[in-house]
Amino acid sequence: DVKAAIDLILAKYEARDLGNASSFLNMGITRDRERRTIKLCQANYVRELCAKFGMPVETTKARATPMESNTKLSKEGDALTVDNRYAELVGALLYLSTCTRP
Repeated sequence: DVKAAIDLILAKYEARDLGNASSFLNMGITRDRERRTIKLCQANYVRELCAKFGMPVETTKARATPMESNTKLSKEGDALTVDNRYAELVGALLYLSTCTRP
């Protein structure tokens, strides 16, 4: 029984029961006991990323792709600097895409 296990832990260690989790590592948790499902949501993390990189969710328009699919890329221009924010954003998006992957 879960209640008995919680009582045992609380008796042995200095702790407190905070009830059902609603978030963990900035992921929202929704549990449906009737359907026996748990859903993880990273909407807050997405909002924080958008704000951090100057793309407020309220004013940013969704796009299917970040640029035209027929855009020709070239090697002309300045090289990206080591401290560029693009690499930081890519890393954050990779974390986002793998953290709640089914």
